[in-house]
This record gives sequence, C-alpha cells and structure tokens, in this order.
Amino acid sequence: SVEGGAGANVFGSAMSTDGSYYMATTFATKANNVKVSFDGVVMEGIEGSAHASNNNNLMLQKVGKDGTVAWSLYTKKGDVSSINLASTSDGGVIAVVKSRAWDAAEGLTNLLEIIDAKGASTIINDPKTTSGEYRFSVLKITADGTVAWNRIISGQVKEYSGKFTTDNAYVNSCVVDADDNIYLGGNFRTTLVFAKVDNTTVTLTAKNTPDSYFNTQNSVGDLFLAKLDKDGYYVNSIVGEGTCTMAYIDKMIEKNGKLYVDGRVQGEGYTLGGKAILANDSYQTPYLAALSTSDFTVDYVNTFAVTANSASRFVIQNKAMNMIGDNLYLTGALNGGLAADGITVNTEA
Repeated sequence: SVEGGAGANVFGSAMSTDGSYYMATTFATKANNVKVSFDGVVMEGIEGSAHASNNNNLMLQKVGKDGTVAWSLYTKKGDVSSINLASTSDGGVIAVVKSRAWDAAEGLTNLLEIIDAKGASTIINDPKTTSGEYRFSVLKITADGTVAWNRIISGQVKEYSGKFTTDNAYVNSCVVDADDNIYLGGNFRTTLVFAKVDNTTVTLTAKNTPDSYFNTQNSVGDLFLAKLDKDGYYVNSIVGEGTCTMAYIDKMIEKNGKLYVDGRVQGEGYTLGGKAILANDSYQTPYLAALSTSDFTVDYVNTFAVTANSASRFVIQNKAMNMIGDNLYLTGALNGGLAADGITVNTEA
C-alpha cells in the first residue's frame, strides 16, 4: 500500500500485456509531512506538494505478479481527482487523469507535474485555466514508465447568479481495443473539447443542464462516449439525445468490435443512437447497451425496471463490469428493487 502524509486512495488497476499490473493511487501530503512510503518503507526521492491542502498526488506503479514494484511514477503539482487506466498492446498504459491547478503558488495553469520512472519531469500546462478548473489529461505511459504523450480534454465553466462550477464532467470508464484506439465514457454538464490530429478541435455540448448544474452534488447532464486514436486524437463520439434529469455511462467493455456499456438514466424521453432508454422519471434507472466500435451504431439498449424500497428510496451504484465467455456480469450496490426478464431482486435500507 502507498501512504502519504494525509492518507491515500486506490483509484484503479489494469493488467499489462506482459503479465504485470498497473496500480493507480492518490496520496495527499501536507506542509510538515511530504514523504511517501510503500508498505511502510519510505520511497526515497518521492515527495508530494508541500502545500497544506488541495494537493492529491498521483502514484502510478508497475507491479509484478509477485508484488515486486518495477517502477513508480508520481505527480508533485496539481490536485488529482480521479484516474482511469487501460493497458495498451505494447505493454504500456493509458491513464486518464482528472486534475486541477488549484494552488496559486504552484501556478494556476500547471495541471500536473509528472516525475517519471527515470526521474524526468513533464509539466502539463493549460493556459486556459484561471480559477482551478478541472481538466482531463489523457496520458500514454510507456512500459518502462516514461510519458510518451499527453492530450488535454477541456470543458466550459459557466456562471449562474454569481455561482460557478469548475467541475463539468466525469470520465467513469476507459477501454482500449486491439488497435489501441481509446474509448472514454461518462457524463458532462456543459461542453467537452477534444483535439484532432489536424490541430482543430471538436466540441460536444450537453443539453440537459438546468440552472442548478453548478452544484456538483446534483446529478444532471448528458452521457457521452468518445473514441480517440492510438495517439489520443479525437475520432468519433456519441451523446445521448432527448430530455432527462441525468444520464451517465459508468462502465464499459470492448470485445470483438463491440462496446458494452453499463450506465444510469433518470427521466423519460431519452435515447442513445435512436434507441429509447426506457428510464424511470423519478429514479436513476440502470441500462445496458451494445455499440459498434467502428461507427457507434447502437445494437440494443436494455433497461431494468426499478422500484423504491419501503422508505421510498432507490439507489443504484454500478461498480464493475466483466465478460466471461459470452456473458456479461455487472456488480455494484443496490437499495430498492430491480427487475428484468421476470426476475426481481429487492433490498431494504
């Protein structure tokens, strides 16, 4: 386990093509304790930001089957919020890092400073950030722990009645296909801007954004799915259509040219690729969809019927998705009732 001066969190893992594992952790440090340890042993030369708050740092490690750490990569600038990992065919890994440049002393445009496995520094700078806006950095990390490239995904920050949010999107899942194309799925509430290989950009615009969107405790906005090429440049995308309270992609799996998507929608009248998502108007409704990776044609969208528990509550959390043979397995947390194909599952608070 990785330990920093103010706690640590494990965010994700991915199995490398060489049989090793990539492990992503955040560690928070503070002014009087910036040392980091692994299994109780101080990792020499690795220090996080020396500022007192808002300094969650990334630790990415390549670990062998026996638990031996091959190398460690970490950040020392930027406040890291989330990480998604997906292995590539050459033994490397794609890391999608959500971070903000929060501390003025470190520079409000410095999203991240990465110290790679060989000790080299890479600073990811976004001159468009001015108030601690979150951005997504799509990073290609090589098998030996160096940064091959990075691409920034940005989004619009709006203001309403004197209030604003710096947090406009969530990347909940990242997968890579056999050709190393990258697929990102999640939720957004304003815009998302992707870079193309010809130096132009593509902007996705959310439609279901009520005035309360600035409150990140509220679940609002649209689902999105974006395809990037093996170098991180935009190729294609699909966004939900129609009206809803909120729509998310939570988990994805790619197999044989198909993307299998697990997510949630609340609100009637929402579609994906022309297929209706038959969601409940009062509760978040889980759905399962299949799409072609080539053009995002939607094969099907299936939803689960949801019912509230005796306390009139329904809560669903999609935590994991796996495919064994030709069967999909979904795991998570449930408070209420789910029904599909004549089978009903109920839980109580």
